[in-house]
Amino acid sequence: MSIVGELIAPMDVGRCVGIQITNNTRDVTLEYPRTYCFSGWAMIEPVSRIPPGSSGSSVFVKTSYMPCGSVGVLSYESDAFTLAIMFSNPFDCILYTSEFAIQIFTGRKHFHSMENLYHYM
Repeated sequence: MSIVGELIAPMDVGRCVGIQITNNTRDVTLEYPRTYCFSGWAMIEPVSRIPPGSSGSSVFVKTSYMPCGSVGVLSYESDAFTLAIMFSNPFDCILYTSEFAIQIFTGRKHFHSMENLYHYM
């Protein structure tokens, strides 16, 4: 089982999203994580830095007792690029579909707001 799988397994939540990023680069450190949750919240916050050869995990969960899923965006910056990850694990899978998107922007991308990044993706 992966590290993120081990983090999620004991959780008793209706909807969650686990993200594990493994940095296989030789000289790029991912840092300055930012998150935005359209619904739900970050139960395990992203690690502040992911140096080359290491990994980091975070877990986003739905808000308890609410008919909503876990939906949002996570980004990391490096000197070479900015990584953005959008996720959606909806409460109602009949009306909505699960979504996952990754985008890599050249250089350090400073978003006006993470909410704008979420809607962009």
